[in-house]
Amino acid sequence: MALNRRWIKLGRLFMVAWLAFFIYPLAAFLTDRFSTETRTYGLLLLFALALIWAWFWTRICAGPDRRFMVPAIVAATLILIVFTLRTPPQYGSLFLYAVIMGGAAFPWRRGVTAVVILSVLAGAIELARGESVTASTGQFLNDMLVGIAAVAGRLLVEANQQLSQAREQIARLAV
Repeated sequence: MALNRRWIKLGRLFMVAWLAFFIYPLAAFLTDRFSTETRTYGLLLLFALALIWAWFWTRICAGPDRRFMVPAIVAATLILIVFTLRTPPQYGSLFLYAVIMGGAAFPWRRGVTAVVILSVLAGAIELARGESVTASTGQFLNDMLVGIAAVAGRLLVEANQQLSQAREQIARLAV
């Protein structure tokens, strides 16, 4: 089965649906005992990250706003640094979002480089906010594996598109 525009759009919308995982930090900010300032900043940061994530998958990634690829990843990373440092360790980390963006954004060599850099940064941020070396290493490994999966996903889409183009060329030559 060839990947057509409809399937690619469905895949991008699936990635936007990953925002469902925000339910956990949203519930924590709305129900736990945070100061009004911390709650407000946390919710605003989550909202900003959600906007960037949705924009990345619907308009930036192989879309009309491709020139904003690096600024979107940098903005998401900065938001996640601030968000992670402002929340206690028991609320987990959302740094995976920036790692996935970095893995999916670029050709595979640069994608792997982005994944490694962002994963190391995620582990360092976990250490900075007081997580143990074991937990920080776990965060690093999780981010690396999922980031590499994002690189592999991009490679799979590219290979499928190249295969479709080759089939079309063969069909034209056979006529």
